[in-house]
Amino acid sequence: FGLLSLFLGRKLFWLFVGISGFLLGLLIGGVVGIGNDWDWPVILLVGLILGAGAAVLSIYLQKPMASLAGFMMGGMLAAVLYILVRYGTNFATNLMFGGPGAETWILFLVGGVAAAVFVWVTYEWALIVLSSLSGALLTFVGIAPFLPFNLPGIFYLLILAGLAVLGIYVQAQMMSKTQAVLVAPAPAPPMPAAPYQ
Repeated sequence: FGLLSLFLGRKLFWLFVGISGFLLGLLIGGVVGIGNDWDWPVILLVGLILGAGAAVLSIYLQKPMASLAGFMMGGMLAAVLYILVRYGTNFATNLMFGGPGAETWILFLVGGVAAAVFVWVTYEWALIVLSSLSGALLTFVGIAPFLPFNLPGIFYLLILAGLAVLGIYVQAQMMSKTQAVLVAPAPAPPMPAAPYQ
């Protein structure tokens, strides 16, 4: 899912929104469930239900759902980048359960609002940038267990940034090719025959 969002997030719009809903469900399940002794399958189920619901709603409410997905992804990215730089690689658990402190939630809200406004104002480019960032984040989470644990946080940040830049480049190239096809000039209509003298 991370690679699909990284390279095809604009085309597979519903997937990007669904991933955002899934992560929102995991966040809600993690925060609410810890105090109520929820098991991991229950938290995972909450994420899957919210993700599926968000993907279905994105078919009918594209721009509002894109802004909601942007809020979720912008908030997650702001919090994850902060935790990566300050605390190293063990960020998934910290983020899931509220992070190291209130500053994580403040960054989440600020990043989320900024990303939602970005989506609302520049729809196409926002989809490319945010789906690439979310794809980079998910791909990084997938490969993080195989990376050395004690490397400096900036090393992991460079991997995350490199994946995001690659995804933005690929999706921008795909969009420019699509637009070039759409704006190709139509053939000129045939000239009317000269009237008979």
